[in-house]
Amino acid sequence: MHHRQQYTPARRLRATAVATALALVAAGGLAACGSSSDDGGGAKAEDLKFAYLAKQADAPYFVEQLNAAKAKAKELGVELTTQDLQLDTGLALDSLDTVISQGSDGVVIVVPDQQIGPAVMRKAQAAGIPLIASDDVIEDSDGRPAPYVGLDNGAVGGQVGRAISDLYAAAPWRDDVEKVGIAAVELRTLDVCNERTEGAKRAFFEANPDFPEGNVVSVPYDGSTNKAIDAMTTVITANSDYERWLIWSCNDAGVQGAVRALERADIRGGDAIGVGLDGSLACDEFKRGESSFAASIFLDPRKEGETSVQELYDFHVRGTPIPERIDFPGTLIDRENVADVVPGCR
Repeated sequence: MHHRQQYTPARRLRATAVATALALVAAGGLAACGSSSDDGGGAKAEDLKFAYLAKQADAPYFVEQLNAAKAKAKELGVELTTQDLQLDTGLALDSLDTVISQGSDGVVIVVPDQQIGPAVMRKAQAAGIPLIASDDVIEDSDGRPAPYVGLDNGAVGGQVGRAISDLYAAAPWRDDVEKVGIAAVELRTLDVCNERTEGAKRAFFEANPDFPEGNVVSVPYDGSTNKAIDAMTTVITANSDYERWLIWSCNDAGVQGAVRALERADIRGGDAIGVGLDGSLACDEFKRGESSFAASIFLDPRKEGETSVQELYDFHVRGTPIPERIDFPGTLIDRENVADVVPGCR
């Protein structure tokens, strides 16, 4: 069983109570310190500085996540620095060094590549500050994970697979199985994506054990709509026996790209069923009228931003341990409920 990453104080912290808490962690686990901001026993909020470092911070999902983190920091009265890491591992490590040198008391990071996990964790541990990984799990060189706030990706993938199964069960062409292909739009270099697409596959075949697994076609992409269009176009040409398609992916963009490619091949509307994952593109897709983009699993990024900042705050001010994992479920959205679930979708 993995254990929570331990933090050893390597610099003088702003509050004696915080230093004591970190020392307890290094000794083998953070005990409840029995103090809070109310009784003055912990660090003061106005003395705390946190940093939130996120890949692709200009993407809608991470914009929402960072905005929620900023709002929570303002509510709690702590200072929060944010940084866009783009997809640059060098920038990620440099940015981490910068916020540590500027005196950050805790860091939340969405890494651009999980391979830098050991280096990220070494830097935080050497500085004696807590680190939370969001969205993508990271581990140290011994395989011990950092505290994680995000999604159980296998579980949300399972939600996709069950949703596709339900929609497929209602399709008039359900029994013409030899002409039905499954496009698994995959980003194999990223564990989070593998967990999602494998979760979707597992759930679908649990509900449809007689469906031929050989009808599943891997569609490699880089996480973007355009790459999914290109890859799916090639797949359609190479698999012309399939007249109808089921589609799952790591995110909405993968499903959107596959749907566009199918439309160009004149396979549209009711002849394909795609269920996205993250909900970031669903609002606009559902406004297009007839579309094979039938549903999505909405992931609320605000919860990750708010919770990560709250956990760092509670660690310092209240002396409470940061949990090993905090997972959030997704919400199934379609044309009927999207305006009620997705903020700003009208």
